[in-house]
Amino acid sequence: MARLCTVAFALVAVGQLCSALELTPDNWEKKVKGKTLFVKFYAPWCGHCKKLKPDWDKLMRDFKGSKKALVAEVDCTGDSQTICETHGVTGYPTLMWGRGVNLHVYEGARTYQDMKLFADDHLGASCGPAHLELCDEKRRALMEKFMKVPPEALDARIEIAKNQMKKAEQLFIHVEQEMVNNIRLAEQQRDQQIRSIREGKGLPASSGTLELTPANWDEHVGDKMLFLKFFAPWCGHCKSMKPDWDRLAADYEGTNTALVAEVDCTAAGEPLCTKHDVTGYPRLMWGQAGDLVLYTGARRYDDLLSFAEDHLGESCGPNTLSLCEDTHREAMERFAGMSLEKREAKSKGAKKAIEKAENAFQDAQWNHTLAIDLAEQKKVEQLQTIQDQGLSEAIQVQTWNKKQPPDFWTPPVAPTPPPSPDFLRDALFEVAGVEVSGFAAIVSVGCVLALFLRRPKRAVRTCRPRHILMKEKAAIETAKVRLDAGEDFGTVAAECSACPSGQEGGNLGLRQEGSMNSVLDALCFDSATKLGELVGPIESPFGFHLFMVDERDGVSSTDSEKKTK
Repeated sequence: MARLCTVAFALVAVGQLCSALELTPDNWEKKVKGKTLFVKFYAPWCGHCKKLKPDWDKLMRDFKGSKKALVAEVDCTGDSQTICETHGVTGYPTLMWGRGVNLHVYEGARTYQDMKLFADDHLGASCGPAHLELCDEKRRALMEKFMKVPPEALDARIEIAKNQMKKAEQLFIHVEQEMVNNIRLAEQQRDQQIRSIREGKGLPASSGTLELTPANWDEHVGDKMLFLKFFAPWCGHCKSMKPDWDRLAADYEGTNTALVAEVDCTAAGEPLCTKHDVTGYPRLMWGQAGDLVLYTGARRYDDLLSFAEDHLGESCGPNTLSLCEDTHREAMERFAGMSLEKREAKSKGAKKAIEKAENAFQDAQWNHTLAIDLAEQKKVEQLQTIQDQGLSEAIQVQTWNKKQPPDFWTPPVAPTPPPSPDFLRDALFEVAGVEVSGFAAIVSVGCVLALFLRRPKRAVRTCRPRHILMKEKAAIETAKVRLDAGEDFGTVAAECSACPSGQEGGNLGLRQEGSMNSVLDALCFDSATKLGELVGPIESPFGFHLFMVDERDGVSSTDSEKKTK
């Protein structure tokens, strides 16, 4: 299932960053003069940069009022690229500190607490218990509250909060592993069904996509022309293209001149990925074994097949028996011995049955992936609730307490109400309106998800859209001109879209009503939006979109159809 473009959120967030804290060639000299620096060098598309952003933004706010230090950032993809080159930045994010041109790489942990401790030791005064005057109003109030709590009691409460966060993480991991196992089981069932269908129709059986490793490379590769997918099991785009790749691999199975296969870069295939300099997933490469080159075309089945036919040649079939390996030739000869009408009838019947099995797997995968998304959303909400109640500020006070002399703490003169207990007691997870404590939540969530996945299907409104996302209106209008002139939507999406779905031809997958931004959701489920018709440019909080609906179900009887190809 394709997920809605997280990169779009990043573009909006980056645009909101206070310009005073972003260093450029124009302001570098003025901003850094006489100050000790702590700088994040980043790229807007970098996943680890996005993950670090909330904690780094908080650290920048801590030092915003400092006269002697500056915590800032540099965008290495824009006009500030020269700054990154000057300081030898080759990966993102890179954190560096020091004065002037003498910057050193920060190699510590990248949590807010760890970076804060480092910055306090090396940069000087910032927002904290010892310098409340440098804090904004909200953080000052939180710290003052926790400074009134006995240190031992604060230690205990922080430990409880950390345990609560750990339980939330463990709950999500449990659900994620359960759903991933369910997806693998559904995939095995699909493969078994397809094998049974092919055997029942007298077609050559398929053993599934071959996974290459150093141990079996020589056995299967030889002097064949190769088309390989280097992947990681956790990679979202790898999952999205798997059905199309498996279909292509089945087309070429048993061919003695060509091989379509895959390499798992997280398992036994890792040395092959290192040998071929694979740094991102999925990576498609083709050619002879000693001369693989990068494939940069679209990744839908029709595009992959067209490329394979042009560059790998014909595959083993009833009319190309000379291309069949011995293991497939006998079965293919039997198939070739049938009359043309019988072959076509069996192939047509098998194709329909295989499509049904594939659709059943896609539905199962979509449901299980949705369950993972919901569990992750719940985890994020729980962790954010704890953070919003001041855990970071409590830890800062705790660290400050430990640096004070013995018996420094005295009770406040006036009695004050205790801090909000929400994150200072044992973790409570709300499941279907019922609160349960600790690991009992895991069992409860498992039961709820099991009921969700096994309940009778209800009528739901779904659509299958494609889009191209761009930040600038002028750029999206240029893309529209290309589409109006007849260029392929998927090709333009792969080349231009800021959304990761661009690599899938702009395909956002099967979407349930309410699962997208309201602007796109309204278009997708409006019967006035004709299937297969280009709509846009449309503006949303993420930028400008060109939008197309390929399939819609549940809106009206006339819309329960697919776009004519």
